[in-house]
Amino acid sequence: MRASATTNYVYVSELDPLARSQFVEIGAFVFNVAGHPTVPHGSVALNSIQRRILKVSVRDAADVRAYAPPPSVPTANLLYGEIAYVTDKARVAQRELSANDIIDRLLKDFAGQVLSVNQQVVFELQGLNLRVVVGSLLVSDASGENRDVQRGFLRDSTAFIFTNSGQAPIKITGQKGFATNQLFKSRTLSFESLGIGGLDAQFESIFRRAFASRVFPPSILERLGIHHVKA
Repeated sequence: MRASATTNYVYVSELDPLARSQFVEIGAFVFNVAGHPTVPHGSVALNSIQRRILKVSVRDAADVRAYAPPPSVPTANLLYGEIAYVTDKARVAQRELSANDIIDRLLKDFAGQVLSVNQQVVFELQGLNLRVVVGSLLVSDASGENRDVQRGFLRDSTAFIFTNSGQAPIKITGQKGFATNQLFKSRTLSFESLGIGGLDAQFESIFRRAFASRVFPPSILERLGIHHVKA
């Protein structure tokens, strides 16, 4: 199976009708699916992280259904993720990883996939086997309001915030906290809609930082340690 641990794919028999689907839904999560000649008919091959989040063991029964994303599944404007080693007890020296490198790898491996809150996906970066735990997904609606969703597409337009697990010796560089410009690449975040248009780039950056507690929902602000301050 093509590096199955780092694809977020699940595998079924090539003869299984599910092999003709792009996605399957198992429990609360959506996975890409592909047929593989070594998987027996009626079985599904999962990696260890997938089994962990689904709380199943080898040879357990699982309800696997073809999944066609409805129009209501949005593109995630922002993914808040926790970076950790695949093995919690990995004994390694502290490593520095660039947020841009992590983003490039995640988009290369998982763009076009549907991710859910609490889902974990495994990726390899610079020889390290890592996982990202999806903590929050944020979208903007037609009115410009930002809200949490349980499920969304990962696209090239998705922005990211990363933290480490608190136990993993990983230092993520290049984010400059929550104020990094990468967070605000979403076209839907418009200062004109807030009534403060006409800002040059420098002042817009300052206002974006100042108004972050109004832009992001409480679930993300709590994780970032940001508190709203009244003017």
